Amino acid sequence: MLAPLLTLALLCAPSRAARDFVGEGLLAKGRPRMAAQRFSEVLQQRPDDADVRLARARAWADLGWCDKAIPEFEATRATDAWNADGALALSDCYADWWRRDDAMEVLEEALVLTDDGPGTRTRLAWEALMAGDRVTFDAQLEALMDDDPDSTASLLLLGAAAWADGDTVAMTWHLDALRALQPKVPKADLLEAWSWLELGEPAAAVDLLTGPARLVRRRLPEVSAWMMESNRRLGDERIVRNMLDQRTKEEEYPPARLALRLRARADLDGVASVRREAAALVAAWPMEPEAVATAWYVATLDGDAAAAQHLAERYALLVPPGRMPLQRLLPLVPSDTSSSPAPEHPR
Repeated sequence: MLAPLLTLALLCAPSRAARDFVGEGLLAKGRPRMAAQRFSEVLQQRPDDADVRLARARAWADLGWCDKAIPEFEATRATDAWNADGALALSDCYADWWRRDDAMEVLEEALVLTDDGPGTRTRLAWEALMAGDRVTFDAQLEALMDDDPDSTASLLLLGAAAWADGDTVAMTWHLDALRALQPKVPKADLLEAWSWLELGEPAAAVDLLTGPARLVRRRLPEVSAWMMESNRRLGDERIVRNMLDQRTKEEEYPPARLALRLRARADLDGVASVRREAAALVAAWPMEPEAVATAWYVATLDGDAAAAQHLAERYALLVPPGRMPLQRLLPLVPSDTSSSPAPEHPR
């Protein structure tokens, strides 16, 4: 009797359309634009297919089109199609657009969907640290340390914690240990580059972010943006212009990356070319440190001391005391970029 009942249940159960393996193959090969087009074509025939909608949202997210992707992610979040890949892609969009709390919430979902995967836990910890949530960060780091204190994930987060604490000695030690296991870790490069920039050594940041993998890193939007910022602070206008004019896949830049681009344009094209955009950016994102820093930079170039002071006071509320000084945003003059021995972090 059981077998006929199971057969009847299967016949009566709602069926899900077959996955579109052509589109998914394009997405897996790193061709999100073609994948998005394919998924859109499939959705013309199957407009209610949640699997395809989710896949298209992932393609849009890969293209940096988060304004289009986020509503699609949210529409599929309560369906059977929702999966870890979707949750991770949505968290990236939320993080880019300074919705750190939403990013962490989705990453906590992804932890369940990935069965407590260390990669997802690492991403959750990173977002928590960027949001200033040290409690969540410490909890995730402790879980990773309990599992394997010498793993790449543990070493990356130990380096990130040291960076947040301003301990460059510990940061360097942990990141060197990490690179001994896994040489190419973009987030490790970012941490160390941020540290060099904070010390007023953009040449060291440039060397770190370019190196032998510079072409690969240019395809990573956040790393590429900081590569341009490092060259801007070094005063290398030729490279900055080249990177600024380089076509990117993003239709709209997230606030932090837009802030970096506006600084580059201010240096190359004059402050008048970005004055209105910088004001709009900080009005829209008043608590985003890079947006506030760019508004300060524009006010400083404009000679508006009162506005610069007001923005400096706001910036001081957003970063740890004494960290990431605004004066480091000013490009080095040519005499400062002359050849000299490679600097070292304070030991």
